[in-house]
Amino acid sequence: TKRPKHTTTLHLTVLHLPTMNTEVAQQLRFPWKLHLLLERCEQTPSQASIMSWMPDGKSFRVHDKERFSQEILPVFFGTKNFKTFQRNLNLWGFTRVSKGPQKDVCSHPLFLKGFPSLCQGMKRIVSKGTGRGNRAPMGGVDVDTVEAVVRSLKKTSSPSSSASPRATPSSSSSSSP
Repeated sequence: TKRPKHTTTLHLTVLHLPTMNTEVAQQLRFPWKLHLLLERCEQTPSQASIMSWMPDGKSFRVHDKERFSQEILPVFFGTKNFKTFQRNLNLWGFTRVSKGPQKDVCSHPLFLKGFPSLCQGMKRIVSKGTGRGNRAPMGGVDVDTVEAVVRSLKKTSSPSSSASPRATPSSSSSSSP
């Protein structure tokens, strides 16, 4: 398969993601990372069995916690611990259905499919005694930059090709189009 010119791609077991500017990726707060993750999962049909937006676009569900913990959490959130992910959901004000047919569906009034800029209004709940205060929702990242990343992800959606078992950066630098 031919790769687009002047792109860097991370080949992952689960996801094929164009690499974002490292500074931007490191500064993205939890809701932004989660939104980007759900966008990517939507574009990769094999990932829909692990995690997806619900049909209403106002909520999402992790369908396969084991695969999510092993394959996705380390890439996006630097941990394999699902409880850490759940704690982050709680700290950012997400609610989770605990029983019934919608069990484990998570939602937040400002977390909507197709509207990543709404994450800017989300606030992390401050734990008493941490002295950390309520940080800016994006850690100083420009909303336009994040929306550009989302648009870029939508444009560069490509069919799955063979993936290496771990993340390995590779780049292609050909002449401009």
